[in-house]
Amino acid sequence: MTTGQMDLFGGVKLAEPEPTTTVKLGRKAVQIPLRKKRREAVKRLMEILEELEGKDIYIGSYDAGGRHFWLDNLKLQRLQLEWHPMRLNFDDLLGQIATEVKTPIMKTLFENKAPDFFGAHEISRWYLKETELAVTDAAETAREDAAAENLNSFIKEYLTKHAGDEGVHYSDLFEHFIYAVKDKPRRHLTEFLPDYFYKTDQGTWRNPDSEEEDLAKQEARKKGLGRRVKRYIAQLEQGMFIPEQERPSDATLAEWIRHCKRAGLYEQGKYLYEKGGLTLDNLTDEVMASVEEDYQVCARMLARASG
Repeated sequence: MTTGQMDLFGGVKLAEPEPTTTVKLGRKAVQIPLRKKRREAVKRLMEILEELEGKDIYIGSYDAGGRHFWLDNLKLQRLQLEWHPMRLNFDDLLGQIATEVKTPIMKTLFENKAPDFFGAHEISRWYLKETELAVTDAAETAREDAAAENLNSFIKEYLTKHAGDEGVHYSDLFEHFIYAVKDKPRRHLTEFLPDYFYKTDQGTWRNPDSEEEDLAKQEARKKGLGRRVKRYIAQLEQGMFIPEQERPSDATLAEWIRHCKRAGLYEQGKYLYEKGGLTLDNLTDEVMASVEEDYQVCARMLARASG
């Protein structure tokens, strides 16, 4: 058996000093292409792994330097690679999940800056596509489901002991969540609570009362309504550009407002009705009456809370 060291940077001259990209000497300065050096190092790693594939690898010892972890006498039998070297075009990958929007830079108040070879006449921004919001983390969804099930049982038990109450106050839910839910979701309780429970007129929280209400919450979670509403409102408040193909239709806005009313997100529902771009004339008489009623409920609940 032969032994040796793996040198990823063999034959690769790294820029110094790291991580500075500009090196100055007197009045002269030079830009070091660090990204190019990293690509060379990655290419070298690919070559080494290809040479080692199918062989038994022995790691006598490895020290990270900071003593955070170390390996001793590790054997990797018949190294297998589940990837293959390929050249990735970053712009192509980015274009799959985001939309590029170019905004011209103004030379004067009424005149755009003239185009130049370096593209300094415009600003390019990338916005995440609406379809990417549908991609959810299965493990994270499972954590939220488990936390909601725990809270569901707590609400049932609490209302059994307090028969006169319609729901449970948020402070009681939060205290139970802190101590009883061990594997906590990434999202804050205030964010995923409306996805599973209903807010009462008193501002407390209750479980779905019927199969219809339960199915409505399941459907809303499946569509990601909570995340979509939050993202759209943030875009409007920040004055961000929203691609035409990702602007919600009037029917979709009506659905979102109904979701906000049911979930107790009264401020968001009122905001969508007043500033979300809703055109009532494009709705059927039935949907128009329904969305106006939902808006009135949101406005009334906000007025009651502030009064």
